[in-house]
Amino acid sequence: MLPAVLLDLTIREFEAYAAGRARRDLIEWRRALFTAWHGAYFVRQKRLPRLKRMMERLGGRGPARSPEDLLKIALAINQALGGTDRRRPRPAPESRMGV
Repeated sequence: MLPAVLLDLTIREFEAYAAGRARRDLIEWRRALFTAWHGAYFVRQKRLPRLKRMMERLGGRGPARSPEDLLKIALAINQALGGTDRRRPRPAPESRMGV
C-alpha cells in the first residue's frame, strides 16, 4: 500500500490492514517452509512417490461441480450478502407443437 493511502486510513482500517498483511505473511512463510522441507525430503529419496497419490492425500481438486451447482452457490452468496439478481430474464421458449 502506498504511504499516501496509509495516511488516509482510520485507526480501525489500519489495524485491519495490518492484521491481514500479517496473516498473508504468515501463510507465505508457511508455504516457503513446506516447500523447503519437501524439497530436502525428495532429494534424499531414492525413488519419488507417485504424484497422484500425494495429491490425493492433500485433498486433490475437490468435488466436481456442474455449472448449475456453481450458479446456485453464487446466487446463495449473492443473497447472503444482500445482493440482487441483475441478470436479464430469458425469453420463454416458443412452442412449435401447433405449427
